[in-house]
Amino acid sequence: MGYASVVNVGATYRPSENVLVFDLATFSTSSEVYVIAKSLLRLTDVYQNSGFRISFTIGSSSAGAGHNYGQIYHNGVAVGTERYQGIGSSTWSEDLYFTELHVGDTIELWCHTDAGHTGYCSDFYLKGIESDWLVQ
Repeated sequence: MGYASVVNVGATYRPSENVLVFDLATFSTSSEVYVIAKSLLRLTDVYQNSGFRISFTIGSSSAGAGHNYGQIYHNGVAVGTERYQGIGSSTWSEDLYFTELHVGDTIELWCHTDAGHTGYCSDFYLKGIESDWLVQ
């Protein structure tokens, strides 16, 4: 897992298609409970009233009727909608808003799969654009 500091100090961000940081590596898992797959952002300053568009792909590496799950976390706490996929793969995108982000905070992708299956998550993107627009 790699970290990047890509946002400008003191800036406010809003969701957009402008890529700030990404990780295209594939993380495979056969865990039946959520495990951290990737951390994209470790903040180096405090940011208030910001939103980001976060996307990721989940899929199956094995045949069968099992499901694979993915969810966005902030500092180890679920903040996004749990997504799931059976055979094949899907890319999910979600706009998440934060009233305050602190130094050292992380935005993470966690994944798990049903028993007896191997799933993966990949293509984790954090997107946004500087703005004076505030989260309401």
